[in-house]
Amino acid sequence: MMPMNKKNDNTPKRLTIHDPITGTHDQQDILNRIEIAKDILERLEEDDCPPVLGLYGGWGTGKTSVLNLLEEVNKKYEKLIIIKIDAWKYEATNSLLMPVIVKLKQESTSSFLSDAWMSVTKKVLVTTALSTAEVFTKRIGVSLSDIGNTYKDIEQRELQDDAAVLAKWEELTNEVEAATNAFSKVIDLVLDKTDSTSVVIIVDNLDRCSPEKVVSFLESIKNFMSAPNCIWLLAMDSEVIASYISHKYEGTVLDGYSYLDKIVP
Repeated sequence: MMPMNKKNDNTPKRLTIHDPITGTHDQQDILNRIEIAKDILERLEEDDCPPVLGLYGGWGTGKTSVLNLLEEVNKKYEKLIIIKIDAWKYEATNSLLMPVIVKLKQESTSSFLSDAWMSVTKKVLVTTALSTAEVFTKRIGVSLSDIGNTYKDIEQRELQDDAAVLAKWEELTNEVEAATNAFSKVIDLVLDKTDSTSVVIIVDNLDRCSPEKVVSFLESIKNFMSAPNCIWLLAMDSEVIASYISHKYEGTVLDGYSYLDKIVP
C-alpha cells in the first residue's frame, strides 16, 4: 500500500512554458522553440553571418531554452564549436571576459605549453583594462577634465609634454592591436585539428549583471569582433541593456539603443 504522502512516480509532470528546456524532447518544447534554434544555427553557419548576433527577449521568455536547443542540434553535425557562458554566474568576477578565455583554453586542442597560452591570454585581457574611457585616460595620464579643455588650452602645452602623451597613446594602440591579434590566435588554436568552421561564443543572462560589468564587457569585445571564424551570440533583454548604456553615458548625446545597434547589427 502506498503511503498517502508519497507521490506516484508515474504521475506525469505538468509542463509549463517557464520550465527551461534541457534537451530536444518534443514533449517539453511546448512552444516549438527548436525551430527558432534551427534558424539561428543556419544563420551562424552562413558565410555572411555578422560577428555578433543578438537573441532578444524579456526575462522568462525562453532565451536560455533556445540556446540549450541550439547546442543539442549542433551536436548532430558539429559544424560549430559552441562555448556557452552564463554571465550572471561570473558577475562577481573582475571581468566577464575572463571565463570566456578560460572556456576557450579548455576547448583548445593545442599542445602549446601553458606559459605560451598565458602570454596570449595576458595580451587579450589587456584590452579589458582599456575598455572604458576612465581607465584608458588614466593609463596615459590624462583626466577626463583634460579632454574637455578647449583646443587653445591644449595647444599651449609644451611640445615635450605633447610628445610624451602621444608616445603613451602609441604604446596603448600597439597593446590593443596585439590583444586583437592574440585573440585571433586563440580562436585558431581552438579550431586546430577539428572540422568545425567557426567558434560561437554564447553569452547568456547579460541583463542580470550589473550595468558597469555589462558595459565594460560590451566595450571589450568590440576589439575582438574582427577575429576570423568567431561569432558572438548575446542573449539578453535589449531594453535592460540599452538602459545600462544610457545610464553609463548619462549627460552625453549617446543613446543606449544606438550604441547597442552598433555592436549587435
